[in-house]
Amino acid sequence: MTNKPRLLVIDDEKEIGKYISLIAMQNGYDAAQIDDSDLLEQVYSRDISIIVVDMFMPGRDGIEILRFLARDNYRGQVIVISGHDQSVLNSATELAAAHSLKILGALTKPILYVDIQNILLKGLQHINTDDPTIIGVSVLPTEEDFRLGLERDEIEPYFQPQVDLQTGKLVGVEALVRWRHPVLGLQSPAVIIPIAESGGYMEALTVQVLKKSLGWLADWNKEGLKIRASVNMSASSILDLSLPELVDAELSSRGLEPEQLLLEVTEQTLMNKLSTSLDILTRFRMKGIQLSIDDFGTGHSSLSQLYRVPFSEVKIDRSFVSRAANQNEAQAIVEITIVLAHKLKMDTVAEGVETQQTMDLMKELGCDIVQGFFVARPMPGKDILAWAKSRPES
Repeated sequence: MTNKPRLLVIDDEKEIGKYISLIAMQNGYDAAQIDDSDLLEQVYSRDISIIVVDMFMPGRDGIEILRFLARDNYRGQVIVISGHDQSVLNSATELAAAHSLKILGALTKPILYVDIQNILLKGLQHINTDDPTIIGVSVLPTEEDFRLGLERDEIEPYFQPQVDLQTGKLVGVEALVRWRHPVLGLQSPAVIIPIAESGGYMEALTVQVLKKSLGWLADWNKEGLKIRASVNMSASSILDLSLPELVDAELSSRGLEPEQLLLEVTEQTLMNKLSTSLDILTRFRMKGIQLSIDDFGTGHSSLSQLYRVPFSEVKIDRSFVSRAANQNEAQAIVEITIVLAHKLKMDTVAEGVETQQTMDLMKELGCDIVQGFFVARPMPGKDILAWAKSRPES
């Protein structure tokens, strides 16, 4: 048994399988390969950290393999590869995302050493061998654990910095939920959100994250760091007509200005009950609280939502941002979104910026604000001040 992360290559071309496996082993993985997709069940296990899937194979093709992984609730990362045109890879990655699979990257053949190496090194950053959702024996918290976690105040926000692309200045943070489980350790949104949704705890979770985020804003204000915090709003929260008054009271009690809070909502959230959502969100804007449409472009009625709801910001989904430097289609979507948002007097935020190349491209396209691993990883509230002060722009 090895403590290295495991990688499996599924490709009917043996030499390519050997090639990727060799690179993986050179970069810290325990790698294996199969050239017959019908052998998948014999070698597959949930503790494999990364699975590389060729889309075009005889017998069972890559799409069928993605379907198999989704049915088994595979929690590792997936790399899709293909010798055919880029549009096939684009569709495959969209399908994987629709299956809630974690796509690490997509590569066309012939595959360059540096390209697969960069993706594998990025994959290592996302692997935590102590994470109970990754290791072979899955030990996940229960709904009762989560209920107790809410009562015991174990929920806390981590914050990912957002910087102005022109000045490099820290302008805000996005609050991302974490759960400090007393036995299983720090739990990510991938574990938290499904439990909260199935147990009916999303509204309580949203309120806790909101209140704690405002508490940190007040603390940072006292230290001379006046920024904003973006907080994701759940569908159930956007149906509570008393929410604007609750948030207004929370801001006032901490001496915060309304402009320091930005509420993020998705298109899908808006579609649940449009009249109530419009009521609540319009009243938020009337109170001076900013609104952001999250994951823009991934829903079904983006333009109509921009017209109906008084958004102040458009957040460009990472699925487009991360590919924009290498895919003309993704770059075109990002560019058009930025132009449209600016025409509507809205700011733009690019999420998922992980390289200097992507950072430079977002600046060239006129994006206003960026966030992502290249800027900073999510961190506890206590670390934000030190991070901000360490920047040359501070």
